[in-house]
Amino acid sequence: MKERKAPTLTDGALILSQLLKNTSYSIKELELKTGLDQSAVHEEIAALREIGFDIQHHPHRGYYINKLSDVITRDELQARLPYHTFTNRVQIFRTLDSTNQFLLREANRSSPPLRHGTTVIAEAQTQGRGRLKRSWESAANLGLWASFLFRPDEFHWTFEFYHRLTLIAAVALQRSIQKSTNISTNIKWPNDLLWNDCKVAGILTETSYQANASAFLVLGIGCNINHTKEDFPLELRGQATSLRLANDNKPIRRVELLTQLMKELENCFLQPWPKTLETWRSYCRSIGQRLTIKHQNEELHGQMLDINDDGHLILRTDNGKIVTINSGDVTTHTSSL
Repeated sequence: MKERKAPTLTDGALILSQLLKNTSYSIKELELKTGLDQSAVHEEIAALREIGFDIQHHPHRGYYINKLSDVITRDELQARLPYHTFTNRVQIFRTLDSTNQFLLREANRSSPPLRHGTTVIAEAQTQGRGRLKRSWESAANLGLWASFLFRPDEFHWTFEFYHRLTLIAAVALQRSIQKSTNISTNIKWPNDLLWNDCKVAGILTETSYQANASAFLVLGIGCNINHTKEDFPLELRGQATSLRLANDNKPIRRVELLTQLMKELENCFLQPWPKTLETWRSYCRSIGQRLTIKHQNEELHGQMLDINDDGHLILRTDNGKIVTINSGDVTTHTSSL
């Protein structure tokens, strides 16, 4: 998913791409390495300090980063992942109703229409959503609330891709968390990631087919990252958790997880689908377990046998019938049959 024509990086990204190398630079060195003049270098350093980067200056060593900011910025995303579709087309908001709703609303209404790979991030959501129109608590500056736009005219996919996208995203997110935090999560079909049997992340895929407009898919990802126990409403404290709680209450830099997620999404799109299925199965603890599934006004009980090639759940019901389910609300029971 790399750009065919590399766009220009932001000036802040040019500065950070050097300072993130954990070394120090004189003002002249920063001018030479970034192509910016001295005034622009000073301006960008001041702007980075304003959003929380502790950039120090030593009379002999030059400029260096003493402490990183946890604010998600386009500058740092581009510095860490330059010339990439997601970081080149990222839009970051302080507050949105919902990142998915924003893309569903604006994708074809904007002029020109938003392009494939447009990524929308909000520091807070007022109407965050999960599957089955459930609300998603999206506290400010604590989690990752992001949505990605996919257009078939720029990214060639078949109808099956829509059904597979949730599984692809689950594998990418699990890998991202593992690589950036060393925390192992498990996938719960169809769209949740769990740690210690509590929900840490969810995925919501939506599509739009409108007359006289380009079709598109929206992939939404919500991940609880730096929440403490007290940040969750009382009614969710036994059901939801965060990566910080899984990390001995040590905070996690959200931008590093987001950058890794962008890389892993691209990797998963490029690898053969059977490989993704195999990986998904290895991360799913529900296979072989007893489940209760609410599906189309019906409640089914049985054992999860597997998923099929389209990611649909294969269930052996208590009366011995084998059924395939493409969506539903799942409760996993701890004992296998």
